[in-house]
Amino acid sequence: LSYTRIEDSGLAVDAVGEGLSVRLPVTNTGARPGREVVQVYAGLPGSAVGRPVRWLAGFTAVTIEPGERRAVEIPISRIDLAYWSTTAGRWVVEPGEYAVSVGASSRDLRVTATVTVAGDEPTQPFTRDSTLAELLADPAAAQTILAILG
Repeated sequence: LSYTRIEDSGLAVDAVGEGLSVRLPVTNTGARPGREVVQVYAGLPGSAVGRPVRWLAGFTAVTIEPGERRAVEIPISRIDLAYWSTTAGRWVVEPGEYAVSVGASSRDLRVTATVTVAGDEPTQPFTRDSTLAELLADPAAAQTILAILG
């Protein structure tokens, strides 16, 4: 517990490289030094798979003096947005408009922003039961098959 008041504002979320960059200023508006665990929650409204409304995607702890304002950046990796696909047999990121919320806990979310995340191409492992159409739909498999047939 912190015996001061911490405010979060000005949330900025960007898709960078293989994940997200979550940035915001954190201000101690109280009269005492404080420590806050800044938590980032992600959610995908209308997800095609069964998922929680939001899940903890990242966090960092900040020690901050009275009246101090500090810029905080929390990187969110791509795997923190993924779910396990039993069909593909791997972790998959679903494309869409993710809601990113920041606060001191899941019940104390103070700021929210949305970010567009490009998902993974849905792929399935090939088996003996795979059709020629499924194989030709995969660029690498199609190249191999056409080379064999040509």
